[in-house]
Amino acid sequence: MLNKKNQEKIVAVLEHKNYKTFNDYFIAYPTDTSTVSSLVKLANKFLFNIQIVGSGSTDLSSSKSDNVLYLSTIKLNNIIEIDIDNFFINVQSGLIWSKLFNDLNERSMYFPLLHDKNCGRTIGGILSTLNSFSSAATYFKGIEFVSPTGDIIKYGCKTLKNVSGYDLSQFMIGSFGKFGVITSVLMKLNSSEKYFFTPDKITKTDYSIFTENEYALVSRIKKEIDPNDVLI
Repeated sequence: MLNKKNQEKIVAVLEHKNYKTFNDYFIAYPTDTSTVSSLVKLANKFLFNIQIVGSGSTDLSSSKSDNVLYLSTIKLNNIIEIDIDNFFINVQSGLIWSKLFNDLNERSMYFPLLHDKNCGRTIGGILSTLNSFSSAATYFKGIEFVSPTGDIIKYGCKTLKNVSGYDLSQFMIGSFGKFGVITSVLMKLNSSEKYFFTPDKITKTDYSIFTENEYALVSRIKKEIDPNDVLI
């Protein structure tokens, strides 16, 4: 478990209600991006690790608990904007996928990922484990995330061809939270299921494990952008 001094520093950043201890686990529930940034900066300064646990579907029993802050995004659960005319939606990453899209489907707004109506996974959790070769990956048009050093980074907009250079939305897809803490996502929707590419099932688009070459590349990138190995 995190030592007492680190716990006290974290509690000073959070409101009293936004953390809890569970066995040897210390779990934070930030409610805004600036708090996430403060926690990541704190981890870099005092050299503890952060593991993102989303809505709680992560099995903590098999994970490392020494010197780790578990960061849940479940309170980052607001809809920032629904653009009905242009079929875009901007949401915080902790919103439950099925809750959002069960509601949107009733309004004839669709996204090309088939899900169980009781799916309890978060928007950020699905994006961070999505196979980048899924046709659904191109529907993610923008992202806000906190980098491993605590910087808040925003990328993308509703204009389909907006900037040149690297697409950070696609960079974060399938990253498993290794490259940053996703705090909000901009997605392109469609007005009818029949205009989709063949929709993918969420359960069939997950990465189960990196290939040897992918793991080597991820390790190199991780070393450059997360020198203190904060995000695990």
